[in-house]
Amino acid sequence: MQRSSSARIESLDLLRGLCAIGVACYHVMSWLGIATVHDLGLYGVYLFFLLSGTSMTIAYARRFAAGYPVTRYLALRYIRLAPLYVLVATYVAIVDLRSLYTLPQLVGRWLLNVTFVFGVANPGDTSLIVGGWSLGIEFVYYLAFPLLLAVIAARRGPWFAALLFGAQLVVVNVVLAGTTLTHAWAAYSQFASFIGYFAVGTWIGHARLDGRLAPTRAPWAWACWLVLAVAIVTQSGATAEASLTGLRGAALALACCALLAITIRLELPSALRRVAALVGDASYPMYLLHPIVFKLVARLIGTDQRARFVVIVLAATFVLALAVYRWVEAPILQWGKRRFASV
Repeated sequence: MQRSSSARIESLDLLRGLCAIGVACYHVMSWLGIATVHDLGLYGVYLFFLLSGTSMTIAYARRFAAGYPVTRYLALRYIRLAPLYVLVATYVAIVDLRSLYTLPQLVGRWLLNVTFVFGVANPGDTSLIVGGWSLGIEFVYYLAFPLLLAVIAARRGPWFAALLFGAQLVVVNVVLAGTTLTHAWAAYSQFASFIGYFAVGTWIGHARLDGRLAPTRAPWAWACWLVLAVAIVTQSGATAEASLTGLRGAALALACCALLAITIRLELPSALRRVAALVGDASYPMYLLHPIVFKLVARLIGTDQRARFVVIVLAATFVLALAVYRWVEAPILQWGKRRFASV
C-alpha cells in the first residue's frame, strides 16, 4: 500500500489487521456457541472491500496514468492473492473435502478456486475455503478496477460511486426480502452485493491522492473513529438479515465508508506504527488460516475450556500468520514486484 510511491499508510494497515482479527473472533465465538456478533463478521469483511478500493487506487492511479500495462497489474494482483490461497485451498481439498466429492468434482472446484474464476461462478457455493468467497469477488473487482478507476476519477465520479452504493443497497434488500441469509447465500454472495464498497473505496483513494483527505493528528479524528468503530460492532441486529437490510443496514454500510474515510486521515503515534505493520502483515494469512488453526487446536486440546481455547486459537493464528507472511508471502511479493511493478 502506498502514499505516492512506496510509503505505507499505517492507519490502513491497522484497520485491515483489526478487521482480520474481528472476523476470526466472529467465527471462533460463533463456532463455539459463545456469541454471534453479526456485524463483526459481516462488516469486517465489507471493510476489506472498501480498503481494497482505497489501497489499489493509491497504488495504481498514478502508475496507470504513466502507462503502466493492465497485464502487469493483473499479474501482480494474482501474485498477491494466489500463492497462499492455492496452498490453503489444496490443504482443505485434501484434508477436509476429499470424502465429500468425487475426484473430478474436487479437481474442478479446486481449479475454479486457484484461478479465481469462481468469483463469477456463485463464489458463496463454490469456494473451498471459509471466507474464500470474498476473495473470488475481490478478483472480479481487480478485473473491473481499471475501468472503474477511470470512471471514478472523472468529474462526476463521486455521483457514480454514490449510484453504485445505492444500487448495492437495493440488491441486498431485494435478495434478502422475506428470507434468511443462509437460504439466500448463493444469491447474496455475488459481486453486485458489494460493488458500492469497491466504488466508494476507490473514491476515498482519489480523495487522499488529491489532498481532500489529508493526514491529521487532531483528537477529533480519533474520537470520530472510535465512535464509528464502536457503533458498527455494537449495533448488530438480532439476525444477520437485520444487520444488512432496512435503515440499519444502510446506516451500518455508510458507517463503514465513514470509518475508512476517517482512518485514512489518521497519523498514528510512533507506538502504534509497529503494531499497525504487524497486524497489517498478518491480516491476509490470518483471514485464511484461522479456520484451519481452529480445527487443529480443537483436536489437540478440545473445546471444553472455551475462554482458553479462544485465546490459544487467536494467538496461534496470529503467530502462524506472521511466519507465513515472512517466509512465504513476502518473498513471493518481492519477486512479483521486481518482475511486474515497473512501467
